[in-house]
Amino acid sequence: MPLLIGEIVVRAAIQRARAGVPIATTAVVSLWERLIDIVALALIAAVGGLLVAGSSRVWILLAVVAAASVPACRRLLLSATLGVVNTVVSRVSSSEHPARRTDFDGLAATDVWLPALAASVGLWTLPGLAFWSIVASLTPGFGLAQAQSAYAGAALTGGLFLAPGGVRVVGTTLILDLAGAGVAAGDAAIAALSIRLVTAGLAVTLGAVFAWLHLRTRAIATAEHFDEIAHAYDVQIPRAQRESLLARKTEMMRSEIERFGVGGRGLDVGCGQGWYVARMRELGFDVHGIDASAGQVALARRHVDAEAMIDEGTALTINAVDESFDFVYCINVLHHLPSFEDQRAAFVEFLRVLRPGGLIFVHEINTRNVLFRFYMGYVFPSVKCIDEGTERWLLPHRMNTYTDAPVVSSR
Repeated sequence: MPLLIGEIVVRAAIQRARAGVPIATTAVVSLWERLIDIVALALIAAVGGLLVAGSSRVWILLAVVAAASVPACRRLLLSATLGVVNTVVSRVSSSEHPARRTDFDGLAATDVWLPALAASVGLWTLPGLAFWSIVASLTPGFGLAQAQSAYAGAALTGGLFLAPGGVRVVGTTLILDLAGAGVAAGDAAIAALSIRLVTAGLAVTLGAVFAWLHLRTRAIATAEHFDEIAHAYDVQIPRAQRESLLARKTEMMRSEIERFGVGGRGLDVGCGQGWYVARMRELGFDVHGIDASAGQVALARRHVDAEAMIDEGTALTINAVDESFDFVYCINVLHHLPSFEDQRAAFVEFLRVLRPGGLIFVHEINTRNVLFRFYMGYVFPSVKCIDEGTERWLLPHRMNTYTDAPVVSSR
């Protein structure tokens, strides 16, 4: 338990510093993640046990999986998790707001639970496969089903003890299981030590590297960040790709503006270096641009035919009178705002400066792509300096949570 608490504390400290994530949110998600892992390991151990004669724990494991498949049971577990987290957090931080049940109901939903469980099962079979290859090299004839059942059962025992990585639990359990399967004591010890170095050792190393990188860097305000990278921002996206996106997005907006018959005066919120302002003006629209970064504004004024059309401003503070634009658009801007409340406030500000019947275009990363979270959370921040992987991405099928304005189309 102390090690699990330490793991959550480290996670919470880093996520709060980098993205302003409440401590309670990190704690709830961490505990829920551990619960999903427990069910996944129970399922792997049960399936492996069914294929191995003489296994006595299969039905208990299947009962755990069956209970977790019932939505009412998951909701009960979620309520218990929230109760524990709120009790602990209220005692360690008086400034933290308690976790609200409505914010976490989605965790227990079947359409969230099943993909998360499937992903956990897939990931946990990998160390089981590695364990099998180690034991099989020492004891020919040791089966894959035996290895998966033994490793999943040992990791499950470690999970129930709430020790990250199953410290002092998994290795001992593996040795006992291997000895029961007829593996020599020396070979069992070597196999258990090897798999612990590969799994827990690698996890600890990666965690230490991440914490080190966090300590060497700092979360910075959006405007400051884009000021610092203004000189290099343009080269972050290859020119051919930028031109393709530019043509596609501006043509889509032109088509919709003509289809709905709104006027030609528009506002680019977060205009960056002004490429979209310039293209929209070339298409005949009277488009103005604002950006929070003074460095980006200076560069945008070089790319636009009228420097006066570019000014400093943010999605939350637009220096314009009410109902002064026929359309407003923002391209990859809203996910940089520091909170969900700010994202909602941005839409309020857009609607304030929009004339009745006007259009708001929101261009954001496609969160429905199956590779989205891996790419934008790890790959893109590693090779580009634009995003950090801690952004708050908008969900296209839940736009009603950000604004009460009707969504006329989504692509």
